[in-house]
Amino acid sequence: MLTKLFGRTKQTTVDIASPLSGEIMSWSDLPGDASSRLRREEAIAIMPINGQIVAPFYGSVSHIAEAGHSITVQHASGLRLQIGIGIHTDELEGNGFQPHVHAGDTFRAGDTLIDFDIDAIVSSGYSPIISVVVENAELAKRIEQLTMQGNVSSGHEIILRAELNG
Repeated sequence: MLTKLFGRTKQTTVDIASPLSGEIMSWSDLPGDASSRLRREEAIAIMPINGQIVAPFYGSVSHIAEAGHSITVQHASGLRLQIGIGIHTDELEGNGFQPHVHAGDTFRAGDTLIDFDIDAIVSSGYSPIISVVVENAELAKRIEQLTMQGNVSSGHEIILRAELNG
């Protein structure tokens, strides 16, 4: 009834599926300054088991780094998620990264966004750990990490849930 009177109801919760298959990493296992820059409830780190990033929800591409090592995706609610492939991999200048989308593109949950070569990253001396960060966490009154350890499957397992403000 309320939907008929006022139109579509505003979504108050955003479920974020894992954008890759891999193992959830403990913050203490991250190299260097990688964990000190992030509030832990707004981010998760995953060691990849394959070289594919998929869309964690229905949305659009807000930004993709020229080197293809990082992408920011936006949910219809406005919530943005930054997915960084590896640590300091911008120094690879695009070698080993194959984006399948551009800024402004829309996608469905599970669509392939970027393919990357784990072996090329590691053989170049970089860590392949993927960071998944809620970029504009101020939109949420609460962000919950639903998967704390173990392996996750791309596109299937909800790893973060954001309860949005009003």
